[in-house]
Parts: sequence; structure tokens; C-alpha cells
Amino acid sequence: MATQPMPNPMTMGGRTIVVTGAAQGIGKAIVDLSLSLGARVIAVDLDISDMKATDCLLPLACDVSHADMVDATVTAAIER
Repeated sequence: MATQPMPNPMTMGGRTIVVTGAAQGIGKAIVDLSLSLGARVIAVDLDISDMKATDCLLPLACDVSHADMVDATVTAAIER
């Protein structure tokens, strides 16, 4: 009887995550790692000018200290 290969526990394929503070520092590192593991990423930051949308990356500008902007960002992410 052949053994089944173990699935990669570090895969994020089929998952969508939201990362705030995604344009720099730890947030950017989380975006990069998540994309490399197969996740779709919604990258939220005040300035998204350096991020380019791809099939797996959706940059959205948002000030998370304003509830109305957060609501609009969540709605935009769900629609896409």
C-alpha cells in the first residue's frame, strides 16, 4: 500500500486574507509571504501607489481609523 504524501501545512491556496498596513514593513512582508504561499491578498493601506493589482493582489486605499472608510473597503473587496 502506497502512502499518501503529506499536504504542505504552509500552503494558503484557496484562501483570501486582508492585510492592513500592507505597503511597508511587517505588513508588506506578510503580503509577500502570503502571496508566495498561494493566498489571494487584499492589501489595505493609506498609500497604495506602489502596489499593482494582480489576479492575487487587490490593493485598496483606506484609513482604518474611519469606520465609514472601512465599511466601503470591505464592500469593495467583497464585490471583487
